[in-house]
Amino acid sequence: MSASVTASVTVGWSSPSRPDRRATWRATCPGGIAAMTLGGLLLVKTDAPFMQVSLSFLLPTVVTAAVILFGMAWLAAKTMRRAPVTGAEGLVGEIALAKTDVAPRGQVFLHGELWEAISEAPIRQGEEAEVKSVKGLTLNVAPRHK
Repeated sequence: MSASVTASVTVGWSSPSRPDRRATWRATCPGGIAAMTLGGLLLVKTDAPFMQVSLSFLLPTVVTAAVILFGMAWLAAKTMRRAPVTGAEGLVGEIALAKTDVAPRGQVFLHGELWEAISEAPIRQGEEAEVKSVKGLTLNVAPRHK
């Protein structure tokens, strides 16, 4: 049974972590479940009933593995659709607090860190600013309009 579980996991999870092959998990998960089922049925081919794999053991095992595989594939697909929350892409659109006057350079506080900031429009200390872009360790900000 361990060989069929290994095949199921290997076939079912070889692609979901690679974003360039998002759609392949749709085919590999059912293929892994089929491999696990057939592997369990063909594990010991004998006429002796005590050496055969019991269907009352095989079916719940396959169903449980299928639910786990499809659940994790669904979560992986859902995660890939989200916007990035780290790096420079995750900072764009965030609201920072001006710690100094930003006219045109100053400092803003964002995510527990002080950042150098540049703004075309003046921002006074204590006002909120929206991050428009990131270049190196400098944020390009604009005054926040509520």
